[in-house]
Amino acid sequence: MRIIDSQEHDELTQIALFWTASWKYPQWIAVKDSNHEISYGEQRDWMLRIVQFLKDEGVHAGDRFAIEPPPGFGLIASILAVQFIDAAYVPLDRNAPVARNSLILNDSQPRMIINESGHSNFAGFQAKSLYQMLWYLLLRIHY
Repeated sequence: MRIIDSQEHDELTQIALFWTASWKYPQWIAVKDSNHEISYGEQRDWMLRIVQFLKDEGVHAGDRFAIEPPPGFGLIASILAVQFIDAAYVPLDRNAPVARNSLILNDSQPRMIINESGHSNFAGFQAKSLYQMLWYLLLRIHY
């Protein structure tokens, strides 16, 4: 069995590996779908916008977030942002029955749901729009 010390282990986390790659290879393609592609540098910028929004909302390490965007850049940026602030994410399946997602939410008690619309279909759970988060810093600078 291989023993990993904590410093070496920290360097092997998904967020640590992404962070290193985003600075070492900012122009390389990080995510690609049938219509778009985004570089590591752009994905890092998206992630940091979400991080700033969450910090301004009073988020702390250890908080839980339900993440519900469709597969793509926003989903990945949301997951990375939550990991960056040392919080936990709870994935919700957009195609699952409402009762199943309600059970997951009631069990995990996330601080908020991150989705496209910013509207929650689940009583007692606040949602924030991923797109609002991505535009947050730009809007804050101009107003």
